[in-house]
Amino acid sequence: MNDLKIITDKSFDKISCIKYGFFTRLGGFSEGEFYSLNVNSKIDNGESKENILKNLSIIKKFFNTQNNVFKMKQIHSNKVFVLNDLKLSNDIDIIEADAVITKLKNIVIGVSTADCVPILLIDEENQIICAIHAGWKGAIIGIIENSVSEMKKLGAKNIKGLIGPHLRIQNFEIKKDFLNILQENKINQNDFVIFKNDKMFFNISKFVETKLKNNDIYAVDVNIDTYSNTDLFFSYRRSTQEKKDKFGCQFSAIMLK
Repeated sequence: MNDLKIITDKSFDKISCIKYGFFTRLGGFSEGEFYSLNVNSKIDNGESKENILKNLSIIKKFFNTQNNVFKMKQIHSNKVFVLNDLKLSNDIDIIEADAVITKLKNIVIGVSTADCVPILLIDEENQIICAIHAGWKGAIIGIIENSVSEMKKLGAKNIKGLIGPHLRIQNFEIKKDFLNILQENKINQNDFVIFKNDKMFFNISKFVETKLKNNDIYAVDVNIDTYSNTDLFFSYRRSTQEKKDKFGCQFSAIMLK
């Protein structure tokens, strides 16, 4: 097992009521292509549930909580789950959603990613936190808007955001069918697509940041690329380009103290 390496940001470090972190692939029990802090528990992916639970226990220990880490079964949707029952954290992947919100203290909520955008939100005054898994599909169909809406229903007013490591524009090559998807969803491609050397690239970083700004959230971005940082991050795109049928996921998490 390696030493943990966790990405944080000084703007969120100042918020005393939370503990958080964007975990890298280092510090876990998994081996081979899942080396080593893998939390991708898809049954058909080949990783053992035993290793996943061991890795989640490492995350739990980092947060110094007696409660289990809450981990959703992510489905690239716009579905948001409000967690208000500690018992639900006892099993992993029992709730299908792509964002989780809670006002509970001492319970870790988070999302698994391997190129998609992890977003952590906090209303410090009202003690409400949220973790969002924003792949391009979920981002297009409203996972960010729905998350903010649900936070506001719980009383959130002044929400701060932090955008974690994900696939950056220089490695997010797209094909023409992706442009059609943008057009179908009335998204101006000129705002988020660049053309270079007869190739097209999608700026998902700008896309999610714009979504957050449109909801009055000015988020900080740690500005780290998952694809190019092989030693630190799992990357679905990198794995597929290397013709590997298995890939790991890192975890991004936040907890109210």
